[in-house]
Amino acid sequence: MQNIEINTTQNVSIQYQLAQWWERGIAFVIDFIVMVMAYYVIIMFTAIGGASSEYFYILTALPLFLFYSLFFEIFNNGRSIGKLALGIKVVKIDGKQPTLREYFLRWAFRIIDIYFSAGLVASLLISSSRNAQRLGDSLANTTVIKLNPSISLDLPGLLKMHAKRSSEVTYPQVLRLSEEQVMLIDRVLKAYAKNPNQAHTEAVNRLLVKVMEKLDLQNKPPKTIKFLKTLINDFVILTR
Repeated sequence: MQNIEINTTQNVSIQYQLAQWWERGIAFVIDFIVMVMAYYVIIMFTAIGGASSEYFYILTALPLFLFYSLFFEIFNNGRSIGKLALGIKVVKIDGKQPTLREYFLRWAFRIIDIYFSAGLVASLLISSSRNAQRLGDSLANTTVIKLNPSISLDLPGLLKMHAKRSSEVTYPQVLRLSEEQVMLIDRVLKAYAKNPNQAHTEAVNRLLVKVMEKLDLQNKPPKTIKFLKTLINDFVILTR
């Protein structure tokens, strides 16, 4: 499975799984079904309204099919209804928020990527390119990532890594955290260990605040890194 490391505007590196071509294809099918359903609703209202509702049809049905994906990506943070259902979204590779121009580029080249080739061009480019980009993505410097990636392949590595640590549990309330949240702690610590700059230090401190709130801890631990590593160790012990 392809991954991509994105540097955020705070200079923090975060790794995401790239959405595969079939996941993006299913999202497209869901969006198409939504559009068809909306189209028939419009037809129903048009039939009820008679000839006077022709303007209503022109002003709703045509924009629906033309601008559906563009509208949702702009106003729903890179997620159409189909992408929302699949847990994927459009992002810029450099970590910045896509602009109107970039969303427009992605939308404009759907004609070549998807419609004229029945999705063949898009699926081939997504499958073969390094960052899973279709033509529109390449021009806009965007890609599509998974918001809730499966961590089943990563968790065993984490278990193995901490298997030889102390078997004593310091924070039993760590079970309030999900596997995804524990993996996030692990990724942030790795990023900090690799490059302990100001941005990564800030990320660690923010993570500490969130974790303390989640676990109802009142007193700040004297050693943040040791505390977070202890949480990972406790989680491993209690869940393995």
